[in-house]
Amino acid sequence: MRWFAGICCMVWLVPGMTGEVAAQVSEPGLRRLQRATVRIVSGDDLSSGVLISASGHVLTVAHGLREPPAEITILLHDGSRQAATLVLMDRADDLAVLKIVPIVGDASTPTFVPLAASLPRAAAGAVVFACGYPARVRDQSAGLPRLGTLRAVDSALLRSSCQLTVGDSGGPLLNMAGQLIGVHRQIGMGRDANVHVSVTRIRQRLQANPALRQLAESASSTSLLSEMPQELSAAQRGALANRTVGVAAQGTQSERLTEWRPGIRLAARRVVAKRSELPPECPLACRLSSGLVIPCRVLLVDVALDVVVLELEPEADSAIPAVDALPVAIVRPGELVFAVLGQTADGGIRLSDPGIAGRVGYREPGLPLKLGAVIDEMAGVAGTVLRVREISPNGPAAVAGLAAGDRLIAVEGRSLATLNDLAEILAERQPGDQLQLQVDRAGQSVSLSLIAGHDPGAQFEKLEYLDGRAGAVSGRRSGFVGVIQHDIPVTPAECGGWLINSRGELLGMTIARRSREATLAIPIQTLLDLIEGGRSSI
Repeated sequence: MRWFAGICCMVWLVPGMTGEVAAQVSEPGLRRLQRATVRIVSGDDLSSGVLISASGHVLTVAHGLREPPAEITILLHDGSRQAATLVLMDRADDLAVLKIVPIVGDASTPTFVPLAASLPRAAAGAVVFACGYPARVRDQSAGLPRLGTLRAVDSALLRSSCQLTVGDSGGPLLNMAGQLIGVHRQIGMGRDANVHVSVTRIRQRLQANPALRQLAESASSTSLLSEMPQELSAAQRGALANRTVGVAAQGTQSERLTEWRPGIRLAARRVVAKRSELPPECPLACRLSSGLVIPCRVLLVDVALDVVVLELEPEADSAIPAVDALPVAIVRPGELVFAVLGQTADGGIRLSDPGIAGRVGYREPGLPLKLGAVIDEMAGVAGTVLRVREISPNGPAAVAGLAAGDRLIAVEGRSLATLNDLAEILAERQPGDQLQLQVDRAGQSVSLSLIAGHDPGAQFEKLEYLDGRAGAVSGRRSGFVGVIQHDIPVTPAECGGWLINSRGELLGMTIARRSREATLAIPIQTLLDLIEGGRSSI
């Protein structure tokens, strides 16, 4: 199967949120963008496209279609499948036009987006919206919206700050007025090097074809931006900083940890952080916004959420500042969001540029994990035993210090007698999870910490390869349920910080950089339910 790449747009410049955010996303405009975006199935190839007429014309890129053209199917936002025919194929400019024939069911009057009349001369830096169907998610009901800015413009091609991902090729790029200014064409190695076919070139090709000239005519559009939000006040920023901590191993006991990781304060002494970014079996400490470093203890670990709940040591109660109440909110699909990336040297916070919440209540599928060891079930004096027969070079087991001949006694404190016992434990874990092993080595008990690995073959699979070219993704990035998916490009070391909206309301905690186009966050209510049964504000 071939999958095709497209755009995954980022954000416009709002450095540290010190200036005003441009605007809020318009729900009607966003709905129109998603309804006009389609998935294209050509043979066993997947790409995206955009409806540009009420009669069912779909604009896409030529490289997303098989040659000679195979049977083409259009999947609309409602999940319906429509047959399509090829109307225009322009390999030179990488453009194609399809026609849904006949249009049946609720798709009889499809939602479409109009072409922009032209590109303004000062287009570089302008806010843009992108949409498409990433090939990774096969059951999504609507295209995934994203934000970005234009970096360069000419008559044929646009360059943007978007991140392309497999399956998005041919999807729409819109301006703030809700008009089509391009379609996604090529993945760039960096964030500012992604290419789109310009609306200027699209219009030229449509007008050169008598049967398609009417598609270049002007039509009404729906603005994608409305409601000017206010920037955070100094008091809001201060309260948010007070609820942001750094978490690290005490001293320098872990080679894995080279800097403080973000954490959030849900109460004066209660802190939540991303578990897999912290060293296992090490004493931890939290650094408050005042600079005070306080030891903490682990209250609980939730493996499914990949979070650890910490409590600041009571001996430091007199030095721990109270936390100001901050409102919490339930995020809406299409809402602007911001990520707290960590603390600044002066006790403030680093805020990301804005992103967009593309999905809410999302389930990120699990992935198989690898230990990098061959383990045999053997008969022993007192029953069956699990013995390590072989270790893969540079694999998780080798890195953890497991050796051939070791007898596996327990994993995560659970005794092992058979391979089924081990399989049951591993079925509850994901790649990137930390596993505590107890082994017998020549009669001596040895404790080891192992980080479950991903399938080594996945690094050669197109999706995972392209994710890695966009920057590091989180080791634990799969198997999450009921999370928020947004497009802010946090690094793995920045996971664990707050996710907020433009009003400063707490939405949740960023938990994983999943891929080029997706970052995941745990909703605030899930965190409150985890530690205290849930509250309406904190």
